[in-house]
Amino acid sequence: MEFFNNNVRYPTLENWCLVKTIGSGGTSRVFLGYDFLTQKVASVKILKKMDTRYLAYVKNEVSLQSILNHSHILKIDGFYEMTTLSDVGGKSQMVTALILENAPNGDILSLIEKIGRFPEKLARTYLHQLIAGLEYLHKNQIAHRDIKPDNLMLDKDYCIKIGDFGCAAKYPNSRHLFTSPAGTSKYFPPEVNSKLPYEGLAVDLFAAAIFLFCMVVGHMPFTSATESDPLYSMIMNGKAKTFWKTHEEILKQGIGEKVSLNSEFKELMNKMFESNPSKRLNIEGIKKSAWYKGSTLERIEMGKFVSNLLEKKCMS
Repeated sequence: MEFFNNNVRYPTLENWCLVKTIGSGGTSRVFLGYDFLTQKVASVKILKKMDTRYLAYVKNEVSLQSILNHSHILKIDGFYEMTTLSDVGGKSQMVTALILENAPNGDILSLIEKIGRFPEKLARTYLHQLIAGLEYLHKNQIAHRDIKPDNLMLDKDYCIKIGDFGCAAKYPNSRHLFTSPAGTSKYFPPEVNSKLPYEGLAVDLFAAAIFLFCMVVGHMPFTSATESDPLYSMIMNGKAKTFWKTHEEILKQGIGEKVSLNSEFKELMNKMFESNPSKRLNIEGIKKSAWYKGSTLERIEMGKFVSNLLEKKCMS
């Protein structure tokens, strides 16, 4: 492995050498791990918090994610409730850690920040991949409840791997209704913002709609899906044309030229952003939409396509 140097001392956890930090947040730090016995590469997520409540979230994440097997869902390869982390100086401490499938190309949030607006073909491909993963989850009676670009990891081919199952849960009853909010508030649909019981599927698909909007348009569609939000209230009050005109004007100010967004894309977004969850598009409805049926990229095309976009951005 070219990133691993036998002459360098690394921090260790079990058989894993922690080669470098690849991510850090409020609750955890993620390292690129190399198992010197099996020569496997993985992401080693070490938790900063050790309180009972947070550990319960992690155990929930592990129990759900470890039973899943899908090409667009990140795999868990191991879990240590309590193990020894040794630094290069020989000092050690007890930590909780997860061993996750490595996603070498980071997350989609970073890609959006680097590229800006995605070509529609790429955005559509990512929507297809996300819908495939969500459809698998919902068939297994699991709601993710925290779909957002920073939880959508990218494998070696720049294809989606849904990660971070800390807020995920099995459907609580036959109606699939949850009562406690979970996840990231700016991706909540209006029923969650209104503190009403909500369907896990509807929450995941509303967040998927925001994600799709960000890819195609390059910025968030609104601050919060509430009637008090100036932009979302346009959708709630039947003023979708004004909503889109406003966003096209924002784009014009950013790039200095008029932008007209695809009408089929707008139609799909209007139905995915519907404030009434019973009228909002489900997976079957999304798949039937004209925009969704457009051309997509094959896995073998993804790496080159995204690499070319990144190269063009670096040169511009």
